[in-house]
Amino acid sequence: MSVMKAIKQAWASSAKAVNGHHSYDQIPADSRKKEFIKRLYRLPQGLDTVIMTLWYEVGTVSDEYNSFKRESRHEIEQITGKLEQKSKVCNKYVDQIEMINARRNVLTNTIESMGKAIEDLESSLVTARYFIFLGSMCGFLLGLACLFLVV
Repeated sequence: MSVMKAIKQAWASSAKAVNGHHSYDQIPADSRKKEFIKRLYRLPQGLDTVIMTLWYEVGTVSDEYNSFKRESRHEIEQITGKLEQKSKVCNKYVDQIEMINARRNVLTNTIESMGKAIEDLESSLVTARYFIFLGSMCGFLLGLACLFLVV
């Protein structure tokens, strides 16, 4: 008889023996352990030691798994809290960046409109200088004509 076959047989017989259930989980915990150990001692010598070692290791691993699960839940909650705090800070920075971008757009539009106004003023200044030059030339020629006529 193989070890796995013996384990399956002990498992099945212990499950059937307690209230006729076919699922090990349906058996009450205290009856489950007693019935399993009682059926275990009916196996050939040596297999009971192997199965008890496996039983102990599974229980130990299960306890370690449960403690790890609790610790990891606690760590996940802490990390989630930190991430939420950092998310709030990031959202504040995003809001500030959006506000800065809006102000930059307003300033860019203002600078562009002022640049157009400067170009218009420069054009007007050139036109005014031309008329001032033209007026001074006319005045110079009139002054020369008066001087020529008087002399």
